[in-house]
Amino acid sequence: MAKLEWSSPVRKAGDKLLPLIPNEIYLEILIYFQPVASESWSLDTLAPESSRHTDSRNLALVCRFFSSIMIPWLYEHLVFTKDTRREYSYLPLCRNILDGNETALLLAEHVKKCSVRSWKSHQGSDGDDWATKEMVSMYFDAMKNMKSLRALTLLDCAITPSMLKKLKDIPNLTGLTIDTCELVNNVQEKHLRNIRTLKLKSFSFHKLTPSDIAGVEQIFPYVDLDSLLELEATNTLFFDEMQLPSHPIPLESLDVDMVTNPTHVETLLCHTPFLKKLRLCIASRSTRNTKLKLLPDALPLLEEISAPLDALQIIPGRPISSITINNPLGRYYPTMGAAEVELFKQSTGVISYLKISLQFYLALPLADHFPNVQVLFVQIWNYDGPTNIPWPETPVDDILRYFINSRPCFPNLHSLELEINRATMFYEFFDLKTQYAWITEILLLKFPLLRRVQFSAYFFWTYSPNKNKWVPSIPDASVVVVALHAMRTGSEFVDYDRCIEAAVRKCEGIRLF
Repeated sequence: MAKLEWSSPVRKAGDKLLPLIPNEIYLEILIYFQPVASESWSLDTLAPESSRHTDSRNLALVCRFFSSIMIPWLYEHLVFTKDTRREYSYLPLCRNILDGNETALLLAEHVKKCSVRSWKSHQGSDGDDWATKEMVSMYFDAMKNMKSLRALTLLDCAITPSMLKKLKDIPNLTGLTIDTCELVNNVQEKHLRNIRTLKLKSFSFHKLTPSDIAGVEQIFPYVDLDSLLELEATNTLFFDEMQLPSHPIPLESLDVDMVTNPTHVETLLCHTPFLKKLRLCIASRSTRNTKLKLLPDALPLLEEISAPLDALQIIPGRPISSITINNPLGRYYPTMGAAEVELFKQSTGVISYLKISLQFYLALPLADHFPNVQVLFVQIWNYDGPTNIPWPETPVDDILRYFINSRPCFPNLHSLELEINRATMFYEFFDLKTQYAWITEILLLKFPLLRRVQFSAYFFWTYSPNKNKWVPSIPDASVVVVALHAMRTGSEFVDYDRCIEAAVRKCEGIRLF
């Protein structure tokens, strides 16, 4: 089989050889063209794959070294979609894979993740649209040859007997996500049994209301819990259909978006002695009681908890080092104070991460009680507590000064995130020079050990010892939003270190503004 082989690029001016450029420099340049990694549906809607990948594909043709860098990036995540707006299709690639083409099989080795999106039949609920079935079948047959494929996402799909049968033939699949899917009517138990053959380490079930779960819940009893390490679910109704074994299961991470009945969670937690990370959210403000009743020896390894205040009552006696207070819709903050501090201090671990509301931050000198906190996340944007300033109209500079001067600093803090989002300061999210000043002229005076700062979902800042300066970056999930805003508004942003320019170039291949 063909292999990706490379050597350092040779530079010439006519017949004259030019000095070589270190490969590290080439790599730094190529990173600017790395395709955006994101699971957001909007990525495909707003930035078609053809425009995002054009530069990457062209660069892969320049030389063997460039090809060895770009090809793994280009084929790491394949999206098989029925969307006619997508100019680039993987059908030819899959046909060539099935025909045994050596180049296609080489490319298949680089695929680590596949997403099958928007493949619902328009001929009825039995999945009898022959064209849809044939194309989806080809995609799944091609996946059999993708030996590095670990994760598969089914989004807005009609799950057919054929798809279920072919799942077991993907050789190294360890992660499965089912998002807004439905089972066709002719799916039978013999088809569902194929799921049990999968040794999944991660299973996710997303964005489904109770009415959406009807029908798809048939899948749940066939998920093999004996290999599962990570479980995500939108609703605790999922747990009604699970078949829990009598012995412990190896689950290490549990994430539930809507806890409608704490009993469902309690039953599962009784079987998870290896759980290290627990995240629970409640369905609405009307769901008040989320207190969990567990035996004292349950969850002996729990390190991270993100949950409503009632559920945080399980902290005492467990080695928890990371605490996030989750509240209904992210907006309702109960009165908190000394009782909660004493509760958190009963953890047998050292508290190093806190995500709290500004009310709680102002209630007590938390730095005196938790001096080992290294990461602090404070929700400020909807604060309505007792202050002498008109909060919505106050400049961010004054908000930050109020924040740092109101309480003692955490002596070991190296990462700070302040959620100060509000409509009136949207433009400030895209003024990176101003954000740089917030860090260097305000925050560092109080927190000299800071190495990471974030003010919104759009940018975060890290201190680079090699460059001896603060450098802005964009989370993968926000790259498209930032790029589109920059292109649409023109001059309504202030770049720093060419951060926004890099985002635009990733999405549209733009050379310069």
